[in-house]
Amino acid sequence: MEGHDQSWDLELTIQTVKKLTPNFSPGKKRKAAYSDTNYQLLGTIIEIVTKKSIDEVFKESLFDKLGLRHTYVYKDLFDNAPVPFYYKSKKLWLPKYLVSIPSEGGIVSTAEESMLFLKEFFNGIFFQKRR
Repeated sequence: MEGHDQSWDLELTIQTVKKLTPNFSPGKKRKAAYSDTNYQLLGTIIEIVTKKSIDEVFKESLFDKLGLRHTYVYKDLFDNAPVPFYYKSKKLWLPKYLVSIPSEGGIVSTAEESMLFLKEFFNGIFFQKRR
């Protein structure tokens, strides 16, 4: 949040999480805490199972399937196409971080293609609806 750009791989995430204390006890009703940690774990599992990089899996399974021509995994530190994001009013440009987190949010897209993805997701293109 301070704008110091660095890679944030799974090992660093696990080391950091091990040092944290819980926000609440397990099983506490009506309590939840968001964390990107599981996205990193899932991305690594997908890579091991498919024997492909997560960007290949995303391209084949998501981007190509939906015809998303302007959506991609951010892999080039010198790619200035993405709009910087903000923390409160502070503009952040963190290319090392973005390159290191493909499965938890290192994806570049347009507003139009993001909306197409959401529409198809909720229409069940990836998962069949249960009755």
